[in-house]
Amino acid sequence: MRAVRFLGKQRLPLRGHNESAEAFQGNLYQLLLLRAEECPGMKSWLEKREYISPTVVDEILKSMGQMILRGILDDIKNVQWYAIIADEATDISGTEQLSVSIRWVSKNNEVHEDILGVKELPDTKAATIHHEMNDILVRCTLPITQCRGQAYDGASNMSGIRNGAQELFKKDEPRALYVHCLAHSLNLCVQDVSKMCKLIRDTLSFIHDLVQLIKFSPIRLTFFESLKSDVALNTGQNLPSLRTLSLTRWTVRNTAISSILKNYKILMAALDKIQEGHDEYAAKAKEVKRRFDQPDICMIRDIENLLLKSANEGTTDLLSKEIIKFLGVDVNIKRLKVQLAMLPDVIKTAFDGSVKKVTNIRTITEAMTKSSLYQNMLSELDRLLLLYLTFPVTTATAERSFSSLRRVKTYLRNTLSACKLNNLLLMHVHQNRTDDLDLTKIAKAFIELNSRRLKLLWHTKIVKVIIFDVYSVL
Repeated sequence: MRAVRFLGKQRLPLRGHNESAEAFQGNLYQLLLLRAEECPGMKSWLEKREYISPTVVDEILKSMGQMILRGILDDIKNVQWYAIIADEATDISGTEQLSVSIRWVSKNNEVHEDILGVKELPDTKAATIHHEMNDILVRCTLPITQCRGQAYDGASNMSGIRNGAQELFKKDEPRALYVHCLAHSLNLCVQDVSKMCKLIRDTLSFIHDLVQLIKFSPIRLTFFESLKSDVALNTGQNLPSLRTLSLTRWTVRNTAISSILKNYKILMAALDKIQEGHDEYAAKAKEVKRRFDQPDICMIRDIENLLLKSANEGTTDLLSKEIIKFLGVDVNIKRLKVQLAMLPDVIKTAFDGSVKKVTNIRTITEAMTKSSLYQNMLSELDRLLLLYLTFPVTTATAERSFSSLRRVKTYLRNTLSACKLNNLLLMHVHQNRTDDLDLTKIAKAFIELNSRRLKLLWHTKIVKVIIFDVYSVL
């Protein structure tokens, strides 16, 4: 079981193409042979090939995957709210996969985003995606009434305002605010704005064509690398490799993002001016500006402004009717108003007066977690803070899960079953939880499944523990 856990964590294949004695055995068998050099009895056991069949190994993997998933769900169920993050992509075998992750906030205001697994999609229609997400939540016993946020990309089947997955999800739970991944939005805005400038558009196109010219030919790439090696040898300067400039992926660098944030107001004014025209760029400017003005993101922004202004002035002027309606039964508004007025004193006491002005939510969360007294005394404010932190802002976790999917389901492993794929994916993504797996508990469950295993493994310590448990009950 330790060998299976190691291979699953490192996303290495367990079995080979041919497991016969004459052929090259897989990683699991070779790893067990390596351990048999230090354990004399193991080699004779391996020759019998008992309990190393594909069925048995898959059963062990399933137990490990389910234990990891149960641990994640137990943590999520201990909090008040959660948000769902989903994205879909095609794997190496051409199968459409839906990745589902959950964002939740622990009691110490620590944000977690955990992948629950991937689900095969028969098609990419909004109704199908909505049905599969609901099915996952039901199987995981996560009440949809506790969902307060959903984050997807900008595809019409996900973000459609009438029949998109987010709108269908809102019909089940209206308080599940939808956020179009802000990283995607910013990237699309920068790309669209850059296309309006002929110099930038031509430069990006030139860079794209140049990199393709070099990298998409092994001969030209080898020649380029040899020239780079010569320069490094003569000058001692290590030059970076060429990077493909993707037209759709997140290609914007830190300096570009920083310039957008610093010139936000100017950009908004420029887009407003461009919209007044009658050419094709007026429509594009309207589309770019729309990506900044997501309807549901306004509610999140209003709650953020409320927290920041209350932290600095102790006022509740920004507690609008819209916020009160949205909070509903989640927060006691009457108590919240009193506690928001106390927030400046709490921050001053928590930081000994060193904080002159609160400019971000992190300062408030750090103040609230300084002592459990603050969380108990300002319980409604703490609930509002937890609710705010639960809102997702990007789908980066889903994107990273697809990177893990490509590492687990490779060209040589493209026939993995959905169950085995999810178990291996959970073990690889949640490596800390994989290390903490209780192998004794898994072994006990494995042996208890049938009497034959109890008979064959009666002499082991695990079976003795099982027998002792049975007699203690009797």
